[in-house]
Amino acid sequence: MKQTNQKAVRPQSTDLASSEFLTNINHVIRNRMDSIVEMTDLTLGTGLTKKQREYLETVRMSADSLVTFLNDILDLSNIEACQLELEEIDFDIRNTLENAANELTVDAKAAGLELNWHIEPDVPTALMGDPGRLFQIIINLTQNAIRFTKEGKVVIGLKGEKKENGIVVLHFVVSGIGTGIPREQMADVFRSFTQVDGFPVQDHGSEVLGLSLSKHLVEMMGGRIWLESEMGHDSTLHFTVHLALSHGKIGDKLHLMDLDLSGLKVLIVDDNEINRLVFQNMICSRGLVSAEAVNGKEAIIKAKKAFKSENPYRLLLLDLQMPGMDGFEVARKLKDEPCGTDMKIILLTSVGQKGDTARCKE
Repeated sequence: MKQTNQKAVRPQSTDLASSEFLTNINHVIRNRMDSIVEMTDLTLGTGLTKKQREYLETVRMSADSLVTFLNDILDLSNIEACQLELEEIDFDIRNTLENAANELTVDAKAAGLELNWHIEPDVPTALMGDPGRLFQIIINLTQNAIRFTKEGKVVIGLKGEKKENGIVVLHFVVSGIGTGIPREQMADVFRSFTQVDGFPVQDHGSEVLGLSLSKHLVEMMGGRIWLESEMGHDSTLHFTVHLALSHGKIGDKLHLMDLDLSGLKVLIVDDNEINRLVFQNMICSRGLVSAEAVNGKEAIIKAKKAFKSENPYRLLLLDLQMPGMDGFEVARKLKDEPCGTDMKIILLTSVGQKGDTARCKE
């Protein structure tokens, strides 16, 4: 019996070790990829020829695709190791779908397609759940629809199926996809790296991985996902999720571009020089006043000094993963000081970990 228990523990330990390894590798690669994306964005904001702009936009799209692929691999690994948890926060479902549609419209236009979306009147606005993961599912599934649709339009629909005991079942439909899939292969669509006629994995491995991840996330939300398809006709993706009705007040959307932030003092804390450069450019373009720190110790010293001179920093952009003190420790130390009382802190990370949200709320 003792040997059996030891054997049973090993797979779980191996899963956790693999998940931690992938997290570390993902963080290293993400930092490099983020640098490529950020510097490409900065270059796109300069005077370029039409051909140069086309080249850089291709680099940007490829980098975005790779970052998404890396995130999907990490998410799947965390799900298998039971390390991925869903948030439970109040959100506006219409805002979530609208934001996803706005992002997807760019992809649709690039593919020569039209993207439409609609929400049935019976869908409640204020819900409780994980809007980030729901957004991820919508993006993954609709990007697949765009990828495999040659002409016409892709439509995202949302309706309410039932409502009871404070829980609503939402039914999402993504229609207008491709030219059909054989019935016997439909179940394989949501398996990682499986070859399916009409969904060529060799060319679109990242998209198929996204489908597999979406299936896991949908199931974590108490729903299911399925495909309706007939050879020679458009396919339709369906998925449902179970979400709690929110009794809190969902505030109006706040647009950063509508705010006058000129003169606001900002301290950028990041050990990555490229990240600091990118934030500096973003901040200067909005008329904010910025300073830099390369680690937590330097950040605390600068924050205290500015407070004593009666010209404190109002906003701290703080990298979560840094050598020495990480972002959480820096934030805690500053909040215990007079200089941190009125300071707003934004924690930044390329790879979130289980429990990060709860730690931020502490």
